[in-house]
Amino acid sequence: MIKKTELEEYFTYDKPVPYKELLIYPVKVIDYLIFFTSVNCLTFEKNKIPDINIIKMSYLDFLFYTFDKDENGKIYLMMLLEIFKICLNIDYKQIEYNKNVIFRFFILYF
Repeated sequence: MIKKTELEEYFTYDKPVPYKELLIYPVKVIDYLIFFTSVNCLTFEKNKIPDINIIKMSYLDFLFYTFDKDENGKIYLMMLLEIFKICLNIDYKQIEYNKNVIFRFFILYF
């Protein structure tokens, strides 16, 4: 677990913050507009939907379930991939999601 004083050092010097096996990078000013317009895909309120199956889902599972059912799902998926690109510093082709089967989002959706 990272202490608050360590976090301050990461934030002060714009260093990526380690979280489990990931490095979470700060959003740079140059990427702000893309991030700001993409962050809406993370604001769905999962626990306000009165369905026990949805409430049991992880938030990531819920997002992909929502993207699949929503008419704007491909747009939301693209927004999420932009956030992954900025905050995880990875290319779309490196993103995999495993739920019984591995999906390669770039190939599957675009």
